[in-house]
Amino acid sequence: MSKPSYISIETLYKVLFLIGIFFSFCFGIWHFAIPWMFKWFMYIDPQYVSLINSIRWINILFSVFLTGIAADLFFNRRKIDKSNHFSVSAYVLLIIIWFVRMLVTIIYPFTGSYDWIFWVMIGIFSSIFVMILIPFIRIITLK
Repeated sequence: MSKPSYISIETLYKVLFLIGIFFSFCFGIWHFAIPWMFKWFMYIDPQYVSLINSIRWINILFSVFLTGIAADLFFNRRKIDKSNHFSVSAYVLLIIIWFVRMLVTIIYPFTGSYDWIFWVMIGIFSSIFVMILIPFIRIITLK
């Protein structure tokens, strides 16, 4: 009789980290297109150039920020430990981004109500948050 094979806990941490980072990166890339996908600017009078550009800037900077942090953590994943303060800081920042994203979604639902879109969004955001939080807790508790 063969012994059942189990996934090691370390492998599980790595998989959770990689999936969380992958989704963070993809959300960052996708966010570049959101204003055009949802035609954000058709609801704003074109004479308000500074408002339109402010929205563009915030979205572009958020997209670069999320994509950049996720890419940095992916490429430096073997160097992440509690003695590497830069990688820990970047990791904490990504955790904070997803936590705040959950809070903002709860306080200001996308459609203005707690409908099915709200539940899908909060489910996705909290899943990504947990996927990156669990490996982080493991990293900071290792000796």
